[in-house]
Amino acid sequence: LLFFLLILFVLQIYTLHVGTGFTLSAHAGVFVLTAPLFVTLLAHFFLPGDRLNSYKIAGLFLSFAGILVIFGEGFLTSAMDYLIGDAIVILSGFLLGARQVFTKTLTQSIHPARLLFWQATLSVPIFFVLSFIFEDLNSIYLDTRIVLSILYQGVVVAGLCFIFWTLLLHRYNASRLSVFGFVSPIAGVIISHFLLGEPMTNALIIGVLLVAAGIGVVNFRGLSGSTN
Repeated sequence: LLFFLLILFVLQIYTLHVGTGFTLSAHAGVFVLTAPLFVTLLAHFFLPGDRLNSYKIAGLFLSFAGILVIFGEGFLTSAMDYLIGDAIVILSGFLLGARQVFTKTLTQSIHPARLLFWQATLSVPIFFVLSFIFEDLNSIYLDTRIVLSILYQGVVVAGLCFIFWTLLLHRYNASRLSVFGFVSPIAGVIISHFLLGEPMTNALIIGVLLVAAGIGVVNFRGLSGSTN
């Protein structure tokens, strides 16, 4: 079971980075955060007591409509490279959702801290080997900005956030936790626009709002009617 979780983790991170290289970071930020939608869908089949209802179905339709709006922009502008990247990042979002559902299952019998420790420890040598296979090592360089970025990604995102998220999955329904993900795609688009100068098109704005609204609707009834 841990081996399967490890494979999901490695594939999810790999597809995220590869896909992001072929599209805008704003697109990647929206599409990878479709994971809560896949959590809701997969939880219906694999997690007892976490079934689909009318709110969740409506939210799924809203969010997938948002995905189509953003994805369709690539066809209208003939930005085929972006479409390839978008599709790969959506796959990463699905893998992330599957990993969260599987993690929820495993935390019933394995302590979250142990689960995260082995997932992180065993994945390091795999990523190390993959970097030698796919990266041009001669082009790698380090400066203060890159070192700080790596520390932020490693300590805050992959460290503290993963620990807290795994602990929360141990206590709460996976689909209910996903409601907090609606903030992330909006933040990703705004940050990409101001820090990287990426265009904030009408299609992108409409799409990200639909995705965020869908994530909120998916969890609306659970938040208002449950004491978990």
